[in-house]
Amino acid sequence: MTFPNVYGQEDLLVRDLTGSGKTLAFSLPLVERLRACKLLQTPARELQVIILAPTRELALQISRVLNDLKHHDNEYNVLAVYGGVPMDNQTW
Repeated sequence: MTFPNVYGQEDLLVRDLTGSGKTLAFSLPLVERLRACKLLQTPARELQVIILAPTRELALQISRVLNDLKHHDNEYNVLAVYGGVPMDNQTW
């Protein structure tokens, strides 16, 4: 049960098997907290959250999950930035 901890802005260290839902366990309460605080209604391109991931694959997985949690396409933007690809080639 990580939802109350993440939603309450507590620090966590979570470990579990691959495919157990860890990404969703922090992404869902994060997005819900931003919605509740109306932080998703800020001007376009204003940074709200930075998520650090140790690998490109995990960064892309987190991006996909965050995009899947949107109520509509324009609710918020997600950008995965990682080495080997110029930022010019990445889109919001």
